[in-house]
Amino acid sequence: MSKSSYDYIICGGGMAGLSLAYYLKTSSLAQKSILIIEPQEKDKNDRTWAFWEATDNTFEHLLYKKWSSVTYTNNHNRKQILDIGNYKYKLLRGIDFYNFTINELKKIGNVEWLKESVTNIEETENGASVNTSAGKKLHANYVFDSTYKLKLDDKKNHNFLQHFKGLIIKSEQPVFNPDLPDMMDFGVEQYNECRFMYVLPFDKYTAMVEYTLFTESLLQEKEYDLELKKYISKKLQ
Repeated sequence: MSKSSYDYIICGGGMAGLSLAYYLKTSSLAQKSILIIEPQEKDKNDRTWAFWEATDNTFEHLLYKKWSSVTYTNNHNRKQILDIGNYKYKLLRGIDFYNFTINELKKIGNVEWLKESVTNIEETENGASVNTSAGKKLHANYVFDSTYKLKLDDKKNHNFLQHFKGLIIKSEQPVFNPDLPDMMDFGVEQYNECRFMYVLPFDKYTAMVEYTLFTESLLQEKEYDLELKKYISKKLQ
């Protein structure tokens, strides 16, 4: 990092921050200076993103998998195949996205990275200031913050969270249909909440199994693991 003032400071170098930087640098604002503040090296496949879409997007060529049909299972274990029309269900791996956007931003230039955490952001008369964990005070005309987290222990707010944990599993036998993911399998214990499983097959032997919940609070780590293992052993066998 060579200076303390930028046109744009992006706090957080995940999908939101990196895609914003990429779009800025491929727009009429390409000559603007950008600082991306991110405490972690983005060199691991630390997450995947899955989403519905009817048309192609900027990162279409990075997709790891996409599907034209899905199955749905209700809480009585009745399964049906759904026609999703023009939509595709798409899966993008974190590592593929990181590698592409970071390499492209390095080619374009005028982008700097700072491997620290953001401790505070304040508006100023001519922009905003950012304080970091190493005591740096930086300024930008515009600051984008994707590091904000809900205060889960604040009783004044009624938080409804989407949270999940997934495992990538491999079978010795060809048990998966790579063209048909199991979406929203509600045939799991609900505990008076909203819980379901995904099975996203990569090939006949490999799939990602994900436990998804919409609840007011997070679970203990062992609870996610217990439900995943139960589903894999009893439902998928």
